[in-house]
Amino acid sequence: MAALAFRELSSIRSFLALNGIRTSWAASLRQYHQNDATSGPEGSTGNNSQNTNKDTDVELNKNEKEYDKKIARQILAASLPFVPKSGWTKTALSEGAQTLGYAGITHGMFPQGGVELVNYFYIDCNERLVERLKQEAASRPEGKAPDPELIVCDAVEARLRMILPYLDRWSEAMVLLALPRSVPTSLANLLTLVDDICYYAGDRSVDVRWYSRRLGLATVYKMTELYFIQDQSEDHKATWKFLKQRVEEAVQLQHILHEAGITPKIALDTISSTFDAARSILRLNR
Repeated sequence: MAALAFRELSSIRSFLALNGIRTSWAASLRQYHQNDATSGPEGSTGNNSQNTNKDTDVELNKNEKEYDKKIARQILAASLPFVPKSGWTKTALSEGAQTLGYAGITHGMFPQGGVELVNYFYIDCNERLVERLKQEAASRPEGKAPDPELIVCDAVEARLRMILPYLDRWSEAMVLLALPRSVPTSLANLLTLVDDICYYAGDRSVDVRWYSRRLGLATVYKMTELYFIQDQSEDHKATWKFLKQRVEEAVQLQHILHEAGITPKIALDTISSTFDAARSILRLNR
């Protein structure tokens, strides 16, 4: 039973590891396309010709999709400057598309409207944070142990500061992310964020703490995010104080539970189900 749990935790860790869900998902898609392109019957000239045509069609279709994705990313990036005025809406997307000369195509390209703009921004911020964490880890003196609490607090603060240009509109974004159709992607993005932070904070656990630390950090992040959008203090100092207190409390709780050997079955089942659900959702999207 312990060995099975270890293998399951290890497989999930590899699924959500260094670069989070994004890399594993992209690798799965690449492998799928490679298998699809190389599979097929061998033998007759007719079959070979059909296989060649099929491979050509697959490649053309793949290139078209990649081109569409590239254009979509350009439009999403160009739309962000219009968010403070127009919000996370199709209007902002249309204005961004017009600056690139793609007026009139946003309706079909972005059927979910502003939700797709919010998700683009969220993922972009996550990726920028990972680059920052990588650089900080590379510049850390060799042999110097990282301070997990400090890394977590700095990372959450840096990530929340990325919202500042859109702070007046961020409550709208949070509402969009909470819509039922948005929850799968929102959950995956949040779990990717906290997994990256935990990894660069030095967490290499392969037991129940792997789950609990990430769920705990996700809770701290969302609590601090809500505090952040309401904070009127200078440079949001009250938010960073609130964040530090929540992280300290989370660490103390983890320590108490670990020392006491307490792993409530209900809590454990809930944590496991959360991560398993996120993993299943991403597979179903495939």
